Amino acid sequence: MKSSLKQQLVWASAGLGLALAGRSLYRRMNRLNLSGRTVLITGGSRGLGLVLARQFAAQGAKLILCGRNKDKLLRAGKELFENGANVSCITCDVTQPDQVKEMVSQIERHFNSIDVVVNNAGI
Repeated sequence: MKSSLKQQLVWASAGLGLALAGRSLYRRMNRLNLSGRTVLITGGSRGLGLVLARQFAAQGAKLILCGRNKDKLLRAGKELFENGANVSCITCDVTQPDQVKEMVSQIERHFNSIDVVVNNAGI
């Protein structure tokens, strides 16, 4: 077989492989569509929790932020809201079982379901 034909076959195979990989990635991304999904983030008022909240908001998720410090929580919620996020904030110390029960009750009253939970609170 001529070397130019071999080279063409190699490039064609590489192109096909790249196309298949791209199709697979596209399918995975669509499976992880978070638009309209409800995401609960504990420890969502700052740090990694807030960074994740921004990312989920950019993908169209509805956010529920949970944190101990009401002022920091409201500041984070305000920032997200001003950038177009659908966000709710619940003050809760997840180390306190009674506060967790109250948070769950609030979520059950106001939301149909939670699709994603990010347990980010540092306890």
